[in-house]
Amino acid sequence: MIRWPSEDHLSDGARHALARFRETAAAQDLAESEHVWKLEATSWSDELPAQLVWHDERQQVFRFYLEDPRTWWVDHGKVAM
Repeated sequence: MIRWPSEDHLSDGARHALARFRETAAAQDLAESEHVWKLEATSWSDELPAQLVWHDERQQVFRFYLEDPRTWWVDHGKVAM
């Protein structure tokens, strides 16, 4: 499950990155997860590359990078304490 952030206070770049993320298989995977994923950090610049960092209640982290309009990649793991 994804707990989507309110877009009221996000920059145009962050809104664009979220819109692109919503279209990906990665977003579908998080949405179908039994865990609740929350947006932890995002790029505030309107310039690419953009980054979205998600975390869940287990402190697992999921990073989505948008390098250009057609290229994205993900990284995931446990948050270092």
